[in-house]
Amino acid sequence: MTTVEPAVRYIVAATPRTGSSLLCEGLITTGVAGRPGEVFAPAFRSMWREHLALIGDISFDDYLQAAVRHGTTDNGVYGLKLQWMHVSTLAREAGQSGPPVRVLARLFPGSRFVNIVRRDRRAQALSWYRAEQTQEWWRWAGDPPPPVREPRLDVAAVRAIERAVDEQQAAWERYFAAHGIEPLVVEYESLVKDYRGEIGRVMEFLGLDAATAGAIPPPRLARQADELTARWRETMRDSERARPGRARSRPAVIVLDNFYRHPEAVREYALRQRYYTPYEDAAALAAGRQRATWWASAFRPADSCPFKSSRALLAVLRRAVGEPIDLAHWRGDFPVDASSKPLPEPGRERATCLWNACFHVKPANEQRLGDGVHNHVTDGWNAVGAEGWSGIVYLDPTAPLDGGLYLWRNVNPAREFDWMTPADNWELVDSFGNVFNRLILVRGDVPHSGAGGWGDRLENGRLCQTFFFRTVPQNADWSVSIPGVGA
Repeated sequence: MTTVEPAVRYIVAATPRTGSSLLCEGLITTGVAGRPGEVFAPAFRSMWREHLALIGDISFDDYLQAAVRHGTTDNGVYGLKLQWMHVSTLAREAGQSGPPVRVLARLFPGSRFVNIVRRDRRAQALSWYRAEQTQEWWRWAGDPPPPVREPRLDVAAVRAIERAVDEQQAAWERYFAAHGIEPLVVEYESLVKDYRGEIGRVMEFLGLDAATAGAIPPPRLARQADELTARWRETMRDSERARPGRARSRPAVIVLDNFYRHPEAVREYALRQRYYTPYEDAAALAAGRQRATWWASAFRPADSCPFKSSRALLAVLRRAVGEPIDLAHWRGDFPVDASSKPLPEPGRERATCLWNACFHVKPANEQRLGDGVHNHVTDGWNAVGAEGWSGIVYLDPTAPLDGGLYLWRNVNPAREFDWMTPADNWELVDSFGNVFNRLILVRGDVPHSGAGGWGDRLENGRLCQTFFFRTVPQNADWSVSIPGVGA
C-alpha cells in the first residue's frame, strides 16, 4: 500500500459530545495544524466520499490515501478525529487481525494523541441523547434551531449513555496506558472558557507556534444547551431521589460524628505538617503586601501519607458511601512545585485530587455567607465527578457551631455548576454545624461552601481535613413492600 507520510501525525481521541468538533474547528482554522475530520465515522462516510471527490467503487486503501491527503496541511501536519466506538469498524475495514486497537499504530504510526474529555458527564450524556433524538449534531452560530417537535426525555436511555461514555473514555485510557502514550488532555469546559488558549496549547503540544492560535476567529459552532437541557437535568435529579415503589439509594450528604478514635492525636499531627498558601504569593506575604486567607498542608503521595495508605480509613469510607472506592484515583499523583502549589496544566484530566487527605486552616477573613459556592464536578484541583464525594472533618474543639458547611442551589437551575459566582445567585438549602471530629461527605454535584475563618495562625484558625474520592457505582435500586399495606 502506498502511503502518504506526514511529518507530524496526531489523533483527536474523543467520545461523543465532548466538544471535539469545536476543538477540530479551531485547529483547522490555524491553517497549519492539519485538518482533523471524522472521516472514519460510518454515518459520515457518504458525505466524506463526496467531499473527497471519490466516485464509484473504491478500495479502503484509496479512501485512506484521500483522507490522509485531505487531513494534511502544507507543512506536513496530519490530523484525524476518531471516536473510540469507531475503532473496531476502522480495524475491520482495514483488514486488521488481532485486537482492533492495533490498527491505530499500523495506519498512523508515531501519532500523538489529544484526548478531548468533558468533566460534566451528565451534560455530555444529555447532549448525546438530544442529538440522537433531533438529529441536530451541530448548529452554526446565528442559525435558528430547526423546526422539530420537542423531544421527550428517556431517563433510562440517558443513564445508559452515561455508562457508555464512561466505558469508551476508560477504553481510551487503557489504550494509552498499555502503549506508554502520554496524551494531551483537553477539557470541554476549559475549551469553552479559553478557546484560543486551549487551541494554542494543542499547537505547542504538536511542536507548532502557539501564537498562531491568537489570530483565529471566534468559533462558528453554537452552543446547543438551553432551558430544555436544564429541565431535563432537573428531571434526572428528581428521578434519582426516592420515589414510591422504586427508591434508588443515592444519598447526597452523609454525616458521621466521632469519626476518628483519637481526634486529638490527628489534630496534633495536622499542626506538625508543612503548610503553604494556595491563593497568595509567598514573597508578597513576607513583604506585607498580602494577607494569608488559607493555609493548606503539602501534597503527600499515597505511600508516604498515613491516611491515604490506611486500609481502615478506606474501609470506613466505603461502608459510609455504600460503593467501592476508585483506588487508582485515591492513590494517584498530582503535579506540584517545591512549595506544593499545583503546577499549571490547564485542561489536563488529573490522576487524583490535590487536597485528598490534606489539612487546611482558614484564618479570620471577611467571607460572607454565600461566598465561595462551588462543586467538585467543574473543580480544576479536586474534581470527583457528579457521583464522587468530597469530605471534611472538623478538628477545632472550640469552633463555633455555625462555622460549618452550607448547601446551596442556584436561582437559575441551568447554572447549578457555576463556580464561586456572587452570593446573590444562590439560595441556601441546608447547613451542618462545625462539630469537633465530625465528618461530612457531600456528592460532587452538590453546590456547597464553607463558613468564614477565625484566628490568626494554625493553632487557633478553622482547622479541618478534606477528602476527595471517586467511587465505582453499584446501581443499587431498592424497593420495599410492607405486608398488608398496599399491593
